[in-house]
Amino acid sequence: MTANKFKSTVLPHYAAMYRAVYAMIHCADDSADIVQDSMMKLWQMRNSLESVTNLEAYCITAARRQCLSHLRARKAHDSIDDTASSLKPDETIDVASDTERRDQIEYIERFLDTLPEQQRTVMRLSAFGGCSNDEIVQLTGISDSNVRTLLSRGRRKIRQLFSK
Repeated sequence: MTANKFKSTVLPHYAAMYRAVYAMIHCADDSADIVQDSMMKLWQMRNSLESVTNLEAYCITAARRQCLSHLRARKAHDSIDDTASSLKPDETIDVASDTERRDQIEYIERFLDTLPEQQRTVMRLSAFGGCSNDEIVQLTGISDSNVRTLLSRGRRKIRQLFSK
């Protein structure tokens, strides 16, 4: 795909991508950055975009996934900052418990990858994104009762996998 074709077919979806991301995080600057990152990824894969049948939906999905990645990264960064700021200067970090906690989080993330897509998305928004059920309903468009069911089933499955 040439640069001109990319400009005429993909760039018109920028506003829709921005609206979808802004609905998820309610921050204009972060939304613009996330959509820009999404556009960069779309540009890098521009040659495979010609086979996409619904380009608008594809672009919006790419932006939403980039936003979820941003939320996960921000949540991880915030938890590291919280841990570091809660330590007193003379306290030492218990390396064993910190390593164990990281291992548990790593296992949980691997287990999340085995869940169905909707369940995985809802679980990540809840656990790593720090979103309430109402926020998840707004972000995903899934009904409140379905969000609660997906969370319940996802937690149960994670517990089962984690106990093995």
